[in-house]
Amino acid sequence: MKTRQEFILETLLPYFQDPSTCAWNESEERCEYLTSDDKKCAFGKHLREYDETYEGENADDLLKRDEDILTDEATAQNLSGKQWNTIQAVHDVWAKNKHSIGFINTIHVKGKILQCEQLCDVDLSELTKLVN
Repeated sequence: MKTRQEFILETLLPYFQDPSTCAWNESEERCEYLTSDDKKCAFGKHLREYDETYEGENADDLLKRDEDILTDEATAQNLSGKQWNTIQAVHDVWAKNKHSIGFINTIHVKGKILQCEQLCDVDLSELTKLVN
């Protein structure tokens, strides 16, 4: 089984390496769990099945409603809903900075990464290096 750090890095790193893979809805200028062109966000890529009613709800609320929505691999990580919200927030702030704003607010992105590191007790310096 992957460590928590490996799991979170494997979830987030592809977005930092190629921001076009973020599940960003251009017309609504927001992230989605699954976009019309089949891109998935950080939480969305670990859902067993997608349900359009998930959109607009955060990971914590979705997990409170149904604990069995995540894949076995994601469930094995035993992440809380708040930890998932923080992981998702890293995806969202990166996507927004790259797509909507058009430049990277490095302080905001690094702040979300730091928050995720603290809440999940992991080292995400590999992501931080890609923010500059």
